[in-house]
Amino acid sequence: LTTAETASVFAEMLLFEKMKENLSKEQKIELYAGKLEDVFATLFRQNVFTNFERLVHQKEGELSSEELSNLWQEENQKMFGKSVVLTPNYRLWWSYIPHFIHTPFYCYAYSYGQLLVFALFGVYRRNKADFVAKYEEFLSLGGSKSPKELVGIFGLDIESDDFWNIGMNEVRLLLEGLKGLL
Repeated sequence: LTTAETASVFAEMLLFEKMKENLSKEQKIELYAGKLEDVFATLFRQNVFTNFERLVHQKEGELSSEELSNLWQEENQKMFGKSVVLTPNYRLWWSYIPHFIHTPFYCYAYSYGQLLVFALFGVYRRNKADFVAKYEEFLSLGGSKSPKELVGIFGLDIESDDFWNIGMNEVRLLLEGLKGLL
């Protein structure tokens, strides 16, 4: 699951880079803001979903709708802090996430996939010519190797902070790009 999102998210980054070349300043602002909103939703919101699932599965016995709603509200409020007031109606939003039923614990794969792609995109940005063949091999292996082995194709280690910092730097570049436009 952890690499299932890679091809589509990487393609989105390629499209983002291409699109911003021919846009007006206002359109670029919209593009960057939308991309950063997607990053927020993927990196933070999906982690909230995963934390919610963890809490639910740590409980013993059958949980009532009220108990599930309380856990959902508490986890989501942690993400927003004092910046957003979650209404009582939001308490039931856990019930619309099909992954919780059909593919438990899938939501973490979205966050992982986003950070993985950002790290790979940072590597791509540094050396496009050397990257393509390795990326094609990475994709062709699908789920036949572990994420650690797949990332190893690029000479990188997913257990290293340096690898993940490449990805976080890509997020910073997006934010700096938007700030520069504003």
